[in-house]
Amino acid sequence: KKTMSHYQDREPVILQTDITKTTTEEILKAGDLKVGEALVVSGGPPCQGFSTAGKRMIDDPMNVLFKEFVRVVKEALPVFLILENVPGLVSMKKGEIIKEMLEDFANCGYNIVWDILNAADYGVPQNRRRVFIIGKRVDALLYTAGMERPQLHMGAMPGEIDHPAWFRKRHGMVPKGQCTLG
Repeated sequence: KKTMSHYQDREPVILQTDITKTTTEEILKAGDLKVGEALVVSGGPPCQGFSTAGKRMIDDPMNVLFKEFVRVVKEALPVFLILENVPGLVSMKKGEIIKEMLEDFANCGYNIVWDILNAADYGVPQNRRRVFIIGKRVDALLYTAGMERPQLHMGAMPGEIDHPAWFRKRHGMVPKGQCTLG
């Protein structure tokens, strides 16, 4: 702790409230943050309605709770977002649900990528497949090794949505790099 220059001696804050009744302002205030200061908003909306192991009900009221995640991202403007859910989300309504999610995040100003990952591929001793949606705010600085200087991407239009190749093929979509919203 003493050797870490970035260490913050702050206790974590846990809000145990209904997300549909909690404002983003309350969430930011609890973390002592302002709009745009959060590095990441991460979460996993309820998955029971999307799961192929359950009843898989399209009209399950919990299926629309991802909209609350989108609301918080839109209002808090974190640099990154990470959403995790069951793979059944991808095939729900023939891919329309995940497309809606991706478009919602893109319309909030995020470049979006997603894929289905297996925890076993990352050292977890179980086969546990999950879909991950990861977004980076389009106006955030980008720096990668070998670059002469950081890049700043500004834009009023949403960025590219990078669907995995198997999904583009299954749904008859255009090749990678040609699927943009705007």
